[in-house]
Amino acid sequence: MTPRHTCALPPALDHLLVVGPHTGNARRAVHALKYRRQRDVAEPLGVLMAFRVTALGFQPDLVVPVPIPPRRLAERGYNQAALLAHVVAREIGAPSVEALTRTRETPPQVGLSRRERLRNVAGAFAIAGDTALSLEGRRVLLVDDVCTTGATMSACAEVFRACGAAMVVGVVLSRSLPPSTK
Repeated sequence: MTPRHTCALPPALDHLLVVGPHTGNARRAVHALKYRRQRDVAEPLGVLMAFRVTALGFQPDLVVPVPIPPRRLAERGYNQAALLAHVVAREIGAPSVEALTRTRETPPQVGLSRRERLRNVAGAFAIAGDTALSLEGRRVLLVDDVCTTGATMSACAEVFRACGAAMVVGVVLSRSLPPSTK
């Protein structure tokens, strides 16, 4: 696996797959999807993310989007990670399952240090409904739009590990540098 396919691992993940850096067109595409309500952007971005998963040779049992806080979901009207996850799942032939939920509202991670990000998402995720019954020995693919420190991905992966998941791989469209390293 070459560096462009993976990057430094957040704890609890077996791999973190990244399409590219959070600059230029990738940054503009994420902003279009996330802040300008251009949902159609999810299709080509999800295909690129699926390509990274396929390049790794990873076949997950389920594809799970990182959930956004309920207030942001109500404001935006959709979870951009869920849109991406549905495309990725379709492309790789695995079910997309909204298996995680937020246990509480969290402030946006933008601008926070690594320590603040870790504290912000600690205990913020749980298994949704009866999904925990079907996670033992499963291979999970977590999908999000951007990874900075890996705090969110790690917090989500820890929930799956606690439920017996055999492997947890994350895939993001872009990786941003933490505020302290920019």
